[in-house]
Amino acid sequence: MKKITFLVSLLLSTSFYAQENTEIQESTLKNIFEVNYNFLGFGFSYEHVLSKNITVKGELSYEGGIFFDEDSSDFILAPSLSAEGRYYYNLAKRENKGLNLKNNSGNFISLKAQYFGDYATIKSSENISIYNQFYLAPMWNISRNFGKSNFGYEVGIGAGYGFKWDKDYSTSDFILPLNLKISYKL
Repeated sequence: MKKITFLVSLLLSTSFYAQENTEIQESTLKNIFEVNYNFLGFGFSYEHVLSKNITVKGELSYEGGIFFDEDSSDFILAPSLSAEGRYYYNLAKRENKGLNLKNNSGNFISLKAQYFGDYATIKSSENISIYNQFYLAPMWNISRNFGKSNFGYEVGIGAGYGFKWDKDYSTSDFILPLNLKISYKL
């Protein structure tokens, strides 16, 4: 009977210890201001922690495009405003493996809403403009740091629905948004 009691006690203490290790500390995610550069643009963002695995991120940026004709090429930078809810799903696993969690490094799924406007644009020619655009897309992303520095990167892909409109035109399409950016966390 003593051996069975000892064995049950040992198993219970091991399972309590394992549960303690798989739970992530409350303070792992941090509120972060960020300056970022993506393929054809730059921006500023703020990520706010809502719970131990959930954040919300708002971003104001300029996003760009390059257009090629037979005779010339043009570029445009348009303002963009986005909001993104993020669920970090592998923080406990990364912590248990001793991987870097600095500046919210981890894998996450998100729901991103983004608006592009045809105002305050920077363009190479008066002949080009963009439509007002809005999209909503679930995305899968990774966020990592370069070593222990405040520099990092994000990579992600999603699928969603986008809308374009002007006073005389409107359309909607299936979209595949990409997230490729290098950032500095303040």
